Amino acid sequence: MFGCGIDIIYPESHKGIAEQIVAQGGALMSEYGPGVEPTVYTFPQRNRIIAGLSSVTIVVEAPDRSGALITARQAASFGREVGAVPGFVTGGKATGCHGLIKEGAALVDSAQDILDLLQLRARAVEPAHAAPRPDLPETEAKLWELVPPDDKIHIDMLVERTSQGPGEVLSRLLMLELKGFIKQLPGKYFVRA
Repeated sequence: MFGCGIDIIYPESHKGIAEQIVAQGGALMSEYGPGVEPTVYTFPQRNRIIAGLSSVTIVVEAPDRSGALITARQAASFGREVGAVPGFVTGGKATGCHGLIKEGAALVDSAQDILDLLQLRARAVEPAHAAPRPDLPETEAKLWELVPPDDKIHIDMLVERTSQGPGEVLSRLLMLELKGFIKQLPGKYFVRA
């Protein structure tokens, strides 16, 4: 949402982000006509629309005077839920958040707090149906069985459970990955493919 005309990227350093949004099928929006320059007055107007479009507004960092506080107060005036993440008492970047919490905004310090504000419950993931054991050499099949069907597992845990050396386990995991039975995730975690 722009606080200026749609043809003006402000700040200019956000041009790449704007291009990415459009390239990925997103939309750039503004209530101002082409050529309207950003001013100290256009951003509070923009924040009014952001607050209206959002079912929940969460402020992560805000000094005493900031656009984030304007948005949060607009959201509250629209009857929307407002949350704030507390921060360090010193430095001034969280004083706005603390003020919002004192005024009744929800204190947000976990993902569950956000779900609560959205009135959503974390859904239990349905366990995946056990995949039939693939036709593999016995040592690879046993390693494949140690990889949970609906979760990831770290290489250290696999090494511990197999009583084999890390090199041997990594070699077998590589074979399983090449055969398409598992995938490696960042941090040396593995999941079934």
